[in-house]
Amino acid sequence: MYRCVCLLAVTVLAVFVGHGECVLPLSSLQDFHRQRSALGLTKSNHTTPVSEACTDAFLNLLLNETGELFTVIDAAGKLGSGFTDGNIAWLGAFDLCRSVPGLQYCYTVIDVNLKLPGSPNASLIPLQWGLCTVDECSDLDVANSIQEILNLTIGYQTMNVVSSAVHCAKDPPKPHSTGFYITVTLCFVLAFLMLSGWCVDIYMRFAAKRKAGQSLADRGDYLHDNSTADDTKLITGNRTESNGTAVHFASISQDTNFFQEFLLCFALNRNLAMIMKTTQPDKAIRCLHGIRFISMTWVILGHTFLWTSLFPLVNARTGASSIFQDFSFQVVNNAFFSVDTFFFLSGLLVAYLAMDTLEKTNGKLPWFKFYFHRYWRLTPTVAMTILIWMFVQPWMGQGPLWHNMLHKPFCEKYWWSTLLYINNFVPNTLTDECIGWTWYLANDWQFYVISPLILLPLFWSKVIGLVVASVLLCASFITTGVLMHVYDFKVDFLQQANDGANALQPGVTQPTYADYIYVKPYCRIAPYLVGIAVGYLLQQIRTKKIQVQISPIYGALGWAVATAMGMSVVYGLYGTAHGHELTDAGNIMYAVFSRFAWGLALAWVVFACQYGLGGAINDFLSWSFFVPLSRLTFTAYLLHPIILDIFIFQNGTGIYFSTIQAAFNFVGVTGIAYGAGLALSMAVEYPTANLEKLFTKRLTCRSCTRPKDYDDVEVIGSVQR
Repeated sequence: MYRCVCLLAVTVLAVFVGHGECVLPLSSLQDFHRQRSALGLTKSNHTTPVSEACTDAFLNLLLNETGELFTVIDAAGKLGSGFTDGNIAWLGAFDLCRSVPGLQYCYTVIDVNLKLPGSPNASLIPLQWGLCTVDECSDLDVANSIQEILNLTIGYQTMNVVSSAVHCAKDPPKPHSTGFYITVTLCFVLAFLMLSGWCVDIYMRFAAKRKAGQSLADRGDYLHDNSTADDTKLITGNRTESNGTAVHFASISQDTNFFQEFLLCFALNRNLAMIMKTTQPDKAIRCLHGIRFISMTWVILGHTFLWTSLFPLVNARTGASSIFQDFSFQVVNNAFFSVDTFFFLSGLLVAYLAMDTLEKTNGKLPWFKFYFHRYWRLTPTVAMTILIWMFVQPWMGQGPLWHNMLHKPFCEKYWWSTLLYINNFVPNTLTDECIGWTWYLANDWQFYVISPLILLPLFWSKVIGLVVASVLLCASFITTGVLMHVYDFKVDFLQQANDGANALQPGVTQPTYADYIYVKPYCRIAPYLVGIAVGYLLQQIRTKKIQVQISPIYGALGWAVATAMGMSVVYGLYGTAHGHELTDAGNIMYAVFSRFAWGLALAWVVFACQYGLGGAINDFLSWSFFVPLSRLTFTAYLLHPIILDIFIFQNGTGIYFSTIQAAFNFVGVTGIAYGAGLALSMAVEYPTANLEKLFTKRLTCRSCTRPKDYDDVEVIGSVQR
């Protein structure tokens, strides 16, 4: 055992060779170290000895002096430049270690109290260290050896080891579970249905041509889109786009059987065409597509920087910390308001579309359809995302910190709360949620559930409806202000991050801004209520119940006020990045009114663009290029965190943090997220919407021919509609 320890000691000493005495000012690192996930790590103890197999394997490696010995030392992590800059992760050479048979890579976390000369107190430093060991050593063997090595070599009076934990990489990363095989099988089934639906569509087109008595040559011309307008009408029964281009699909008629209609719901070509079409109904609010897409890219931008900061950085102080203080970076620091944009859009669409329904039904809301339609449109896609997150993503990469991707205990425990859209209450902390970013969907669903309490009074009496909305708004203001005051929460992002990291420490039950305010509907409803008011106003103007005329002077004034409000929200906390903390009153005021102010700014943008005051801004936001992209925001939103996990946690070394690198990462992640979102939309989202229409038609109208196109039915208030 002593020789085994000596060999590992050589590896440890190699970390410090050439660097002299380890006397470094490390106190500044306390501001930058992050709480790491302990999932999948084996902690050391002093009761279990290192196994005999591990000891013998190391002795054999040491005594025989083979080439593997050099690899063990060469692949181990070593202290590099920038230790005082936050470079405290020495991950080593992951691929080099695993390329040698009989060796395994082990990631270790060593929490040490490091007391330096001239410093009155010890600093807690979470060192992350990569080791290359023999296969015979278990995680516990390595963990216990590290404890002993550090105590024997560099512990003394300078370093007090608090704890150590280890994860040794396996290939495959974890055993394939039943869930993995079920998910993969489901993916193949969906792919088969998509291709089968495409084939059925092609077959039905040929059958229609044959029934019409056309020649084979004519059918060949049709395949090359050279058919006449009459032929197109005969065969497809579909719309012709405004530019005269026919959209060729097989028609659904009385002769179409249920099995054919079922497969056509999944047809790849039909669903892809629905996603890519750029035509919109006359009553559409065209600028919403641009707002939706830009807001989604803002979400991805913020998450790209956030995910990057979760990985070990080699320049945490001079890189990350200095960038956070830049004026231009406040757009990233306050990317949280992109979520409030979606809340605003949700409320707007709920009111705008529901008022039309109430007009047609004389104030009667079809309750079952109102709720089922919404739930059905969202839940299958969310469920598929959970399956991908739990059972596919763990096998999509490898790396020193990939163990963070392997264990999903919160999904195993709380998947049901995500599908019931109560995951912002159960579990009671954001970090314990199954797929944490779906807290937004929980809020949006809860707003949707209570929306008739506003919509119905608003339909029958404008005054009563506005009073109800105002009462809810004031209740939200009061609740947010009281919580901010009682728990002394701060609106500064860095302070929130520090509080969140402290709350994750073992045995700590500290309330956090994220858990008490950020994910709670009673604190986030303000922009949704603004959206409802705007949607109601737009619907009243469209149906000519309200006449509005605004002069160019007032239009310019509206843009000036909206711009000032939006800029004050996004850049209002710039001073806090430079140590100028808000007063308690200022802190509470910003938390209470910032989201409401953001909603008001958006309200003007939509109103102005819809009624001729938008100019070039409206031209840009209404650009038809944004229409297909806006339809993919829901699935891109669901998948982009998974893509970020794969992208970030496959890194074999620490990341150099810079805005240029993050910008390239952002563009790449956005493109991949929308590409993956397209696949998920064609495989799950659009087919399930088509199935809803199919079964609704079969159950309620057996004499009907073809249901409306998918895009004619909005997913009221959802991310993608």
